[in-house]
Amino acid sequence: MKKIVIMLLLFWVATRVFAFGEFGQWSSGWGQWVSEYTVVKQSGDSLYISRSEDQPVSMTLREKNTVHTASRALI
Repeated sequence: MKKIVIMLLLFWVATRVFAFGEFGQWSSGWGQWVSEYTVVKQSGDSLYISRSEDQPVSMTLREKNTVHTASRALI
């Protein structure tokens, strides 16, 4: 029983650590020369946009069980 409780607690903590963005709020960040922008809906759908000087703009839209990805070089 003790192992089950510990495993459930670790799973709960892991899901909080790997959560991406806040519901209904735009989040932005910068690291390793990449600018990132994210928005997440309450349903879990999310839009992620990233950009760096040497890579094309990349967008990822996650809806339910579907992931759409696009990238385009800046002109």
